[in-house]
Parts: sequence; structure tokens; C-alpha cells
Amino acid sequence: GILVEYYGVQSAIQNVSSISTPDARTLAVKPFEKGMLTTIEKAIRDANLGYNPQNNGESIIIAIPPMTEERR
Repeated sequence: GILVEYYGVQSAIQNVSSISTPDARTLAVKPFEKGMLTTIEKAIRDANLGYNPQNNGESIIIAIPPMTEERR
């Protein structure tokens, strides 16, 4: 449900990037266009999901915290 502004149009994040899971607690988001990195990172932060995305210049890494009773 995360929307990203892509050339003036609101698009779903999966339409402008590839999303993979390198391990059980990490999401990697690699945009199809490198210029979209900051836009995607901002959209993830603005979605208020409680994740802290890390931009490494090529992709965005999101560490998923362990599930607790409160987060469930």
C-alpha cells in the first residue's frame, strides 16, 4: 500500500522497483531508476509503518524488527 510519485503520477512501490528478501528480517528495494531512491525512501518513511529505511546509494535496505506481542 505504499505509493510513490513517479513523473507526477502516484504509483505503487512494486511498479517502480523490485523488492526482495535477502534474509528473513531484511527487505531490499532496488528502484528501476537510480533517481527514485530518495523518493522511495521518503515514501516508506511517510507511510508510518515503523521501519527505518537505509539508503546505500544503489538500493534501500529495511531491517524488520523481531515480532513482539505489542507489534502483532
